[in-house]
Amino acid sequence: MLSFQHRLHTFLQNCRSGKITLNEALDFFQLMMCSNPTPPLSSFNQLLSGLTKIKHYSQVISLYNLMRLAGLVPNFFTFNTLINCLCNVNRVNEGLAAMAGIMTRGYIPDIVIYSTLIKGLCMEHRISEATWLFMGMQKLGCRPDAITYSTLIKGLCMEHRISEATWLFMRMQMLGCRPDAITYGTLMKGLCQTGNINIALHLHQEMLHGPSRYGIKCKPTIISYSIVIDALCKDRREDEASELFKEMKAQGMMPDVISYTSLIHGFCRSGKLEKAECLFNEMLDVGVRPDVTAFSVLIDMLCKEGKVIEAKELLEVMIQRGCIPNIVTYTTLVKGLCMKRRISEATQLVMKMQKLGCMSDVVAYGTLMKGLCQTGNIKIALELHKKMLSDTGLYGINCKPDAISYSIIIEGLCKDGREDEARKLFKEMKAQGMMPDVISYTSLIHGFCRSGKWEVAKCLFNEMVDTGVRPNVTTFSVLIDMLCKEGKVIEAKELLEVMMQRGCIPDIVTYTTLVKGLCMKHKISEAAQLFMKMQKLGCMPDVVTYGTLMKGLCQTGNSKFALKLHKKMLNDTGPYGINCKPNAISYSIIIHGLCKDRLEDEARELFKEMKALGVIPDVISYTSLIHGFCRSGKLEDAKHLFNEMVDQGLQLDDVAYYIMVHGFCKEGQIDKALFQKMEANCCTPNIIAYNTFLHDFCKSNKSEEAFNF
Repeated sequence: MLSFQHRLHTFLQNCRSGKITLNEALDFFQLMMCSNPTPPLSSFNQLLSGLTKIKHYSQVISLYNLMRLAGLVPNFFTFNTLINCLCNVNRVNEGLAAMAGIMTRGYIPDIVIYSTLIKGLCMEHRISEATWLFMGMQKLGCRPDAITYSTLIKGLCMEHRISEATWLFMRMQMLGCRPDAITYGTLMKGLCQTGNINIALHLHQEMLHGPSRYGIKCKPTIISYSIVIDALCKDRREDEASELFKEMKAQGMMPDVISYTSLIHGFCRSGKLEKAECLFNEMLDVGVRPDVTAFSVLIDMLCKEGKVIEAKELLEVMIQRGCIPNIVTYTTLVKGLCMKRRISEATQLVMKMQKLGCMSDVVAYGTLMKGLCQTGNIKIALELHKKMLSDTGLYGINCKPDAISYSIIIEGLCKDGREDEARKLFKEMKAQGMMPDVISYTSLIHGFCRSGKWEVAKCLFNEMVDTGVRPNVTTFSVLIDMLCKEGKVIEAKELLEVMMQRGCIPDIVTYTTLVKGLCMKHKISEAAQLFMKMQKLGCMPDVVTYGTLMKGLCQTGNSKFALKLHKKMLNDTGPYGINCKPNAISYSIIIHGLCKDRLEDEARELFKEMKALGVIPDVISYTSLIHGFCRSGKLEDAKHLFNEMVDQGLQLDDVAYYIMVHGFCKEGQIDKALFQKMEANCCTPNIIAYNTFLHDFCKSNKSEEAFNF
């Protein structure tokens, strides 16, 4: 049997390489403490160092305390290990106290202790204290090395103090401390995270072509390449990232899974799906093993493209390759299946998650419930919700609904016109001890507004404010719309002011809603003022806002002003630098307004312009202009336009035919061919059309034709 000394010697050798277990270390510690004579302090230090290597920091601290109780006096090495462990378990203050203990014993802290404490302070986001310690160590004659500098640069970057981090990077070179790839990578990551990607690229070029202004040469690594590639992709600069990726390979470096995944994600985000797929296949061909993120990104891309069958197949490939899908992967596919209305498959996938040991969280269930609500399967969504509330949970998993899942069903019920049921669920939510969020309140307010229950909506809004839930832009927009529909535009304007005073910035929907409300009350000047104000406040109107104001102008006989507004839209930049082009609806509004004001020639020019710009006229544009021509006796023009309308394959309605019939009969020109065309186009003449023809026959003393007709 081997002696204790021999076994201890072997164990301490293993401690140096970290090839020990916690139980083994605890057993040897107990034996060492009971030995007579007690092994030297160096043996205990090696044991503590071994435990530190396998990251059992708390156990090291406990064993250190036992050593002190047993009368063992720690030395510099012991304190060094202790400080490292204290910092790693976020007990930096005790680490600082331990350093003070070192100094009282006559020891001078070395670079390792200082670097450890600076790292600990940075981990606790105490960057200013870390900076003071960094300055203090130099005053005591301890010169920082690249690790110390890199540690503090990382801490400064974490706090987005990027200018200080950059200054420190420059200073270390000035003082002759050579930054390594880790230092460069740390600063580049900080620069990228704060939007300074171009400076990071400059640093990369400095590394690539070197030396720096201080004569430093340090070549890029896979990690530094990956940092910049990832940042460029997040900034939607995939082409630059792709060039850097090629450069990386040209430098003889094999891109890792992070580089590939970042670029794949970038291509997916910008819709370059073929490039993403090619890159994924290349990744497999060169032997880089895709991780769960790479697979999840591609599954997400396929789902967004509506290719859910391919996404499901990729999930199977992923599992076959030994890459375990996580909750994000499954939830992404559940969402994709719901978007394609494949609800049964989405439900089966949630159940499959359970079987494979991936416990579905409330996000996965929320995604499924949202899909059910969006496809009109609210009843199933409610059943799912009830199962989640039950004691046994859902599919044997205890996963309770949260505020978001409640909000999803409340919104679904409100959209389905079931506000009373939604309100019951709202009360249940509060009874479960959950505070309804802005989405829950807004959905319910919107539902009651839609069903005309204004008072209930107002009460809910007041309750929302009283309970400290901050209304968002959608909440205010819904209420402004409600007030406008009630004709209470003064109150709607006042609410807009309240909204802005509360720091909630109105969006284009808010402004367009109020412009429409003012136009409905014929308050055109106020609507125009609001239109100008929104632009001054930085909210650029879109074609819907323009169309809303133009319709209001036309309805109040101001079609010429509407035409001026239209011409401003046609400018390259338009008013206040806005680029907003007219569409078929906005053209129809003005053509109708001009014809109503008997300005057919201007309407005709606008109609020509519309076609010249590639905007296809709709039935309203044609009908409005035909009506204008008929009213002014230009029947040939009207007939030409009518035939063009038929040739274009537009679906003609009773109004278009009646206008033509009435126009021709008014001028005493009975056109039976028109009536026959009406029937040929599956548009049955109504009683008004028949009466118009009969009246014209009788007026022309053609009683027999009238009788036959």
